[in-house]
Amino acid sequence: MKIIAYFRTFILFSCIIIFLFPGCSVFNIREKPDKTSFKEKIEKKWDTVKLSDVSSWVDYSPTLDTRSEINFAKGNVIIETVVPELSRDLKEQGEKQIADQMKKVFLSGVSLGKLVLKDQLKNQDGEIVTPDNLDTYIIKEILPKIKIENTSYTSKDSIKRVKAYSQVSLVPDHVRVRSMQYYDIILKYSKKYKLAPQLMLALIHKESFFNPFAKSFGGALGLMQLMPEYGAREAYNFLFKKDMILPENYFYDPENNIELGTAYFHILKTRYFNKIKSRVKNEYLSICAYNWGPTRVNRLISQHNINEMNNLQLYTMLRNNTPEETRDYLEKIYILSEQYKKMI
Repeated sequence: MKIIAYFRTFILFSCIIIFLFPGCSVFNIREKPDKTSFKEKIEKKWDTVKLSDVSSWVDYSPTLDTRSEINFAKGNVIIETVVPELSRDLKEQGEKQIADQMKKVFLSGVSLGKLVLKDQLKNQDGEIVTPDNLDTYIIKEILPKIKIENTSYTSKDSIKRVKAYSQVSLVPDHVRVRSMQYYDIILKYSKKYKLAPQLMLALIHKESFFNPFAKSFGGALGLMQLMPEYGAREAYNFLFKKDMILPENYFYDPENNIELGTAYFHILKTRYFNKIKSRVKNEYLSICAYNWGPTRVNRLISQHNINEMNNLQLYTMLRNNTPEETRDYLEKIYILSEQYKKMI
C-alpha cells in the first residue's frame, strides 16, 4: 500500500511541475542535444567551409560569423567575416568582428604560456606585436587593409551576406621563431630519451611546421602529429601505465604533445628496432616507422639482412621500397636535421 501511495504522490507532483512549467518533464528535463555537425553550422552562414589541417589553424568566433586562418607554412594570417547585406552598419560591424577575432587568435595559448603568434608579427616600425600594443596594431594595420567583396552570396540559412577580410604576413623567419619557442620542451624530453634535439626539431617541422593546433585529415593531432588510438596510446601507456585514448584537447598542449611524441620515438627505437644496434640504421628505421608505421617497416626489413648492410645501403633500400611519402619524409628529416643542428 505504501508503494501505491508513493507512486500516486509522484504522479501528482509530476502533473504540478508540467502545469507550472510547460515543456518541462521530470522524466527528461534536459533539452535534446543539437546533432548538427560543426561543418553544417558553418555552411549555414558561409559559402565555403574552412577547417584546420596540418599546416593551417582555422578558428571561428562563437557566433561563426568570423574566422581566422593562420597558415604556418606560407606565413600569413587571414581574418574573414560575413555580415548580412542589409545591415545598416555593414562596414563598422565587419571591422568590429575582424578586430575581435584578431585579438582572440593572437592571445590564443596565453593559458599555456605559449602565445601562438608570439614574436611572429611586426608593425610598420619594425616592433614586435605584443598584447600591450596589439590594439594599436589592429587599428593601424589590420583594419585599414580590410577589403569588402563586391558581390554577396546566399548561404543555406537564406540570408544574403557580404564577406570582408584582412591579411597580414608573419615575419620572414617565422618557422625558426616558433621552433625556438618549443626548444626548451624538446630539449627536456630529448635528453630524457637520449634523442638528438635537432632530429626532434626536424620531425616537428616536417609534421606540423610547429603548428600546435595541427590536425590531419587522418586524425593525427598537434605538433608531433600523434594518432590518439595508436602511437599516442602506446606512449601514454608506456609513460603512465594506463591504457587509454586521450581527448583531442590533450594534444594541443605543446608539452603534452612533445612528451608523448618523443616517448613514442623512443619506443620505436628501443622496442621495435632494438635488435638494430647501429645508431644510424636504428634511426633510419625509426623515422620511417614514425611516418609509415612500425609493423610495415618490420615487415619490410624481415626480407633483408639489415645487419650486413652499411648505412648507405640501408638508406637506399628504404628509399626504394617504401611509399613515396615515406621516402621523401626520410630525406627531408635529415636535411632539416642538419639545418637545426647548425642553428642550435
